[in-house]
Amino acid sequence: MAVLDNIVSLHQHGEKGLAMLVDPDKPNTASICERVNKLAQQGLHAQMVLIGGSTGRLTDKKLFEEVRQAGLPAVLFPGNAEQLTEAAD
Repeated sequence: MAVLDNIVSLHQHGEKGLAMLVDPDKPNTASICERVNKLAQQGLHAQMVLIGGSTGRLTDKKLFEEVRQAGLPAVLFPGNAEQLTEAAD
């Protein structure tokens, strides 16, 4: 429930947040940690990573683990019901 609490807190304080979207169907050679660090170097600090795509491909649970290694919650952003997984926070 920490993800929801974070979103509610941002809203209650009139603050904005940043979520990074990762589409597993679009391979990227950079790791999640590298992408999060690149954002931080630009002064952008993501509060969470949304994982999902528009195709019916199943989401890889390893991707969720990689997001957690970056220190961020992994939030499911499914394109359809086939992408639902318990691996998300």
